[in-house]
Amino acid sequence: MKACARLRARRRRVYLAIVASAFNATDPDKLAAYVTDSPIRSVTMLTAGALIRIVESSIRERFKFALADFERDLFRQRVIAS
Repeated sequence: MKACARLRARRRRVYLAIVASAFNATDPDKLAAYVTDSPIRSVTMLTAGALIRIVESSIRERFKFALADFERDLFRQRVIAS
């Protein structure tokens, strides 16, 4: 993985969000183990329903929606389900 080596050399923070219809209880641990030796610092799994809810809320309440709050929630939780 040449890209991973370049990212490590630049010391960039890399985050990964996975979107799927559903997740198994063991998926977060498996994914965390898979990315252990990569520059990825945080992994979050979102169900498609949760992502739709977030987008709809951001449109409906666009004057209240703050990207910083979304980022904090996204990287605080391992799995976000609808």
